[in-house]
Amino acid sequence: MSDHQDSRNQGRIPFRLRVGVTGHRRLTDEEALANQARRALHRIRELVPSSPHTPVLFTVISPLAEGADRLVAREVLEEEDADLEVPLPSPQQEYLRDFETEASKSEFQGLLSRAELVTQLPPSRSSEEAYESVGRYVVDCCDVLIALWDGKPSCGQGATATIVHYARDRGVPLIWINTEGSHESVEMLGNGINAGPFRQLDEYNRAKIAQEHFAQQVDQHRSQLLDVARQRDTRAPPLQVISEWVSAFYVRADLLAMRYQNWYYVLGNALFLLAAAAVAAVASQVAFAPETPELVLIEVGLMVGVLLIVVIGRLWHFHDRWISYRFLAERFRSAFFLALAGLGGYREASLEQVYLGHPSEEWLRRAFGEVWSQRPQVDLADSSVEDVRRFLVEAWIEDQSRFHRSAQRKYKARHLRLSLATTILFGATLAAAALHASGLAEHESAGPLSWADLLVVLAISMPALGAAVSGIRAEREYLGNSERYDQMARHLEGARERMLGARDIETVGIVAAEAENLMLEENRDWFIVMRPHEVRPPW
Repeated sequence: MSDHQDSRNQGRIPFRLRVGVTGHRRLTDEEALANQARRALHRIRELVPSSPHTPVLFTVISPLAEGADRLVAREVLEEEDADLEVPLPSPQQEYLRDFETEASKSEFQGLLSRAELVTQLPPSRSSEEAYESVGRYVVDCCDVLIALWDGKPSCGQGATATIVHYARDRGVPLIWINTEGSHESVEMLGNGINAGPFRQLDEYNRAKIAQEHFAQQVDQHRSQLLDVARQRDTRAPPLQVISEWVSAFYVRADLLAMRYQNWYYVLGNALFLLAAAAVAAVASQVAFAPETPELVLIEVGLMVGVLLIVVIGRLWHFHDRWISYRFLAERFRSAFFLALAGLGGYREASLEQVYLGHPSEEWLRRAFGEVWSQRPQVDLADSSVEDVRRFLVEAWIEDQSRFHRSAQRKYKARHLRLSLATTILFGATLAAAALHASGLAEHESAGPLSWADLLVVLAISMPALGAAVSGIRAEREYLGNSERYDQMARHLEGARERMLGARDIETVGIVAAEAENLMLEENRDWFIVMRPHEVRPPW
């Protein structure tokens, strides 16, 4: 993708819908069955159609056994930008012995070479158990299953009927193509294909960003990365091609995370302050204008404002979008350096430790996986270990360490400022209550207002304001986040020392993976702390 296309697309991410396949090895009319498989794929597109911002692409999950597995895989791979995931029931050389002819083995290897991901399943005690395990794997990993089945009962462990019944028991949507007779297809969709991850990704892709601002941010991000190399005369690593791959994705996630964080902060502050203002309004009406009860409508208006903020926050999901998009941005930030370190393979699994127990965030795993699969293949043969190591330390680990040190100081300062404010408000409340109790202001007046009434209003209003300030401090988790950032900075210092001690590219990759795990752990802690703090009434 060119820089211009990359910028115009604004880092939007397509959605991968995973089509599993199970079926018989011996098929009598492959042409007719292939035609039915094409119709099944068309039907799946009707069930989960692409949107103007989010194309739906297919990934077929197939063990590539003879017959149905390969037939459906071939049809899916005819689709634009489709890819293939292959779970192997046994080691490749052992699996090849199950295929009868050299032509079959050649076809298998040709399809396997097109796979985006190959997963070797754990050893099994028998071939039947291995086939059952791989069939269950396909069912567990797919969004919809296409089964080429004759409808007859199972004839043994791992047979097609066993896998079909397993899918139905699991509630996995199923399109059954009968391999007998007229090859009619039957939909067993249950609750339907789970389109939740697609809708969440489409929501992310639909968000509008000014094109000029987006392009400027992409250029700035790339320049920052390349400037580190220029300043340190780091020449060898292929920085340009990697930055062209990931910068647009990072910038989109980062800009949207900041947008929704700002909205969340504004609404959260307004929520607490409006509630405090409502208390002050009713106290003022009772003290200064008891003969005008209609002024209580000010309090009503303020409380309606509180409820509107809660409704707006819930409808627009400012909080959820902020933490999800921030998580995605940080993963894209790390992806640049992981690709540079030569790490490959399947990295989405490491994300599950962060969102464990939150299946609604499945779309994040898929979004990152789709971007990671597009990474350029980096050849580090001509790169010196010193160049790669130095760049990773200065542009990634030390940069993250500086960020965490700065954030630690900033959050601690904010915690102290808000704590001081609540202390001052408590002291002022105590003074107002003491003055009122002493009776010193009983006969004094400030024009039409009584100082005694003013003290009463202050004694009532300032605790409410103090509670609002304290609520803001608690919602932001300034103290907890400050301590977490401080701890993370110390851990990153250790990663820095280990990276500086790396003597070969393989060790550099190992330390880079360790650094990623540190950052994922920090993200998990932040997620756990901040997840409950959605926009909610302050009572």
